Amino acid sequence: MTYLREIARVCTKLNLTIPWGLPSGLVVNQSYISTKEAKLRPFSYGKTSFTIQIPDKETTNKSKQVRAFMPNLVHSLDAASLTMLVDFYFNNYSSERKNIYTVCEIKKF
Repeated sequence: MTYLREIARVCTKLNLTIPWGLPSGLVVNQSYISTKEAKLRPFSYGKTSFTIQIPDKETTNKSKQVRAFMPNLVHSLDAASLTMLVDFYFNNYSSERKNIYTVCEIKKF
């Protein structure tokens, strides 16, 4: 864990994305770029306003980059292994009826 945290810190100091490859062949590049907020009022006669986030492509959010690396790595490895398991199961067993059950969390925003 210490090794991976240090890798994330080195990448952020050098302003590099943090890349890793998954067993499924997908290459992930983690990059949390900093954002700036701007408020917009589309109509001068109304009170409605919107807040938008504008990416600042020159700088990265270094603390978020380091903090998010381990959970993102574990989550992506978990998803890749589940994908490979499902692919293997459906392609290598000739049973007519195939079922697979998983547990997932649904969040309402």
